[in-house]
Amino acid sequence: VVSTQSTGSEDINDLEPISVNVATATAQSLQTMNLCERCEGLKRRVEDLDDIVVDVKDSIPAPTKGNMESSKEATTQQLDDILGRLKSRGDTLDSVLPFVTHLQDMESDTLPWLEDVERWVVTEATKPSETADQITERKEAVKEKLKDVEEHKTDVDDITTYGESALELVTGYDPNNVCQSARDLEAHVADVQKRYDAVKCKLREMEVDLTNKENLAARIGAIGE
Repeated sequence: VVSTQSTGSEDINDLEPISVNVATATAQSLQTMNLCERCEGLKRRVEDLDDIVVDVKDSIPAPTKGNMESSKEATTQQLDDILGRLKSRGDTLDSVLPFVTHLQDMESDTLPWLEDVERWVVTEATKPSETADQITERKEAVKEKLKDVEEHKTDVDDITTYGESALELVTGYDPNNVCQSARDLEAHVADVQKRYDAVKCKLREMEVDLTNKENLAARIGAIGE
């Protein structure tokens, strides 16, 4: 007897939802490949039954032979269905992995940079700016930092793009069975964009404030002269 349960201990409907974690998605991809190979092996075993039936066809009662042929067709159909679903899962994983792998690489550079900028903004906001020289010095520092932030816009946009692309693939595959890692990624990507926008806005506010102070200091200096 050939059983479709031999494709794996778990029912295909019980497989974990596709993950957007690189390590987990990689393991899921390997698992799916293994299940596909085992399913293909079962199909070959079912096809081999044809040779057995031919060898003993004269000694098999017609009803029994008919039942065997009907069972073979049903099993083949079931295996084809399982194999099709496994291949669809494998294709989705193959599409998701490049996005999440590249996302992980980008974040390894961009997130530490963003944290540094956030700390810099907090520290700079508390610095004294009593003299005209101090105001001008701080303003130039803020302008340079703002320029750096604007140059990193593409990096942050890429994090959003790659994250959203991975999420679209996962939710498109099975919108009713989305894993927690996908929900976490959705919130994480939105948070990174929010943090970036916040530091950029804060730097612009600081630049405007320092420009006003610089103009005021210049007017006071002119009055003093």
